[in-house]
Amino acid sequence: MFVFALIYAAGFFYALKEILARRYEQILVFFLISLPIYITALSTLHQTGLDVLVPAFQYSKEIIVLTTLAMLVFQLDAWPKLNLLDKLVLGYFLWNFIYVFLPLGSFGIYDKLIAFKNVSFFPLIYFIGRLMNIEKIWIAKWQSWILVLTIFAGIVVLFEVIGSTHLQKFTGYADYYRK
Repeated sequence: MFVFALIYAAGFFYALKEILARRYEQILVFFLISLPIYITALSTLHQTGLDVLVPAFQYSKEIIVLTTLAMLVFQLDAWPKLNLLDKLVLGYFLWNFIYVFLPLGSFGIYDKLIAFKNVSFFPLIYFIGRLMNIEKIWIAKWQSWILVLTIFAGIVVLFEVIGSTHLQKFTGYADYYRK
């Protein structure tokens, strides 16, 4: 089952290498290959006794997203005109950021920052997509990737149905959350 952690790491390092080479559309490799198996990779690391790697894996998705977003922002010639959806997503992001510093609830600043990290992930992905040059993305290639991933997911579900058990039973998912 350790293969999930290896696939996740390979997707991360490949996408990071490509992003640093300014081929930003390759972040889709990370989004399509690594993110869907993220929690399974964490649980298999825990199952194999490699808990020391779990924090690195946990923050790897933020590293790649922030790196991509920063590189896209710094290469801009001019800021794009914000449409209504951009303003709403930006408002959501800022609202969550303000909450971190408001004296509400029983959580401390650290817990609020962790929650902010989690809820701000998708607005950051939105702005990556918004700032990427869509003309440089070869849509047919990514549709093929999605088709292959869908077939693999279907095969996994088929084995789950035949075996009357979930894949997560074998990956240490419950033990990971019990720790």
